[in-house]
Amino acid sequence: MRGVSPIVSTILMVAIAIAAAVVVYYITMDVITKQGTQLEQQTSAGQDQIVIEEVSAPTGGTVTAYIRNVGDSDVTVSAAYIYNEDGTTLVDQNTSLNVTIAAGQVSSVDTGISTPTTSGTYVLKVVTTNGGIATKTFKVG
Repeated sequence: MRGVSPIVSTILMVAIAIAAAVVVYYITMDVITKQGTQLEQQTSAGQDQIVIEEVSAPTGGTVTAYIRNVGDSDVTVSAAYIYNEDGTTLVDQNTSLNVTIAAGQVSSVDTGISTPTTSGTYVLKVVTTNGGIATKTFKVG
């Protein structure tokens, strides 16, 4: 009785290795896809979806944000923060807002924060009670 030739055994080992790699690839991709879907569902279910459409910052007045609720449920804006242009230094804040915006609606929200007195570019960040965050850059002066 004769053994399997070296060429045939090499071809069989390569075929087995390729088949194993394909199985591992599909299992890995399935796990990654499921985790990504679960993360998207958790993010959209747990956070409000808002967009700052425009910011008004009149000299001597207060900063007003026009916020659109792009989600499918009402949201409550709970805080507003103004940062310097690069977003690293907090200029002013109001953490006692309580403004509800209906789903699909735009609302003007007076942040209660005085317009910065120094000309320049600033970043307005608003936060909702369920963790939704929106930012918008605006200019003063």
